[in-house]
Parts: sequence; structure tokens; C-alpha cells
Amino acid sequence: MNKRFKNWKPPEFDTDGWAYPNRSSVIAGENKYGWRCQYHKNLELGKNVDIGCFTYMNAQYGIRIGDNVQIGSHCSIYSDNTENNTKGIIRIGEGTLIGSHCLILPGVTIEPFSKIRAYSIIK
Repeated sequence: MNKRFKNWKPPEFDTDGWAYPNRSSVIAGENKYGWRCQYHKNLELGKNVDIGCFTYMNAQYGIRIGDNVQIGSHCSIYSDNTENNTKGIIRIGEGTLIGSHCLILPGVTIEPFSKIRAYSIIK
């Protein structure tokens, strides 16, 4: 994974929380990564993080993602869940692999180097 991310940089965000590779892409409205994070000021990304297209994150109460984490497409990560009124920071340890279509609910800590199968619900 390190070779693939030789020139990795953290994303920039537009006002709707869409991730872009750099500020000029945000201004031009092009080259989106295809994932979104509301309350992105509360998102802490480690280095070499790969987030799949159509993933949505709500970081209102904080999301911390360690280095070398891969998150598949179509995942939903919520630090605030209005369905059952839960909230809390989410921590995803370094080197973790999260399969596509996973749901991660508030207050979860995922240990480093974990492997989460596709379509899992983590609460």
C-alpha cells in the first residue's frame, strides 16, 4: 500500500462535505473522490487512508482513522445515530481493512489491523 500512496495528501472538503484531492479542485467543482463527510472538521485522518466511493461519514462527535486504513465503497460511518439517540467518537485503528457496504455506529473502537467483512454492522 505504501508504494501506491507515495504522494498521498489529505483531502480538502467543499461546503457539503464532499472530498477532493486539492483546494483548486474544490473551487472548480471537479475531480471529487466520491465520498462525503459531514462535520469534516471533526474527522482525523492518518496517512495513506483509502476511502471508497459512495462512503458517507457523519463526524459530528468525531471520527479518528489511523494510518494505512482501507475503507470499501458504500460504507456508512455515524458518530451520531438519531434512530436510537446514540452518539460518540469512532476510532478505527491503523492498518484496518473495512469491506464494502459496512455500517459503523457511534462509540465504536476498531482495534489496529482488524479486518471487517463486507456488509458487517459494527456497534
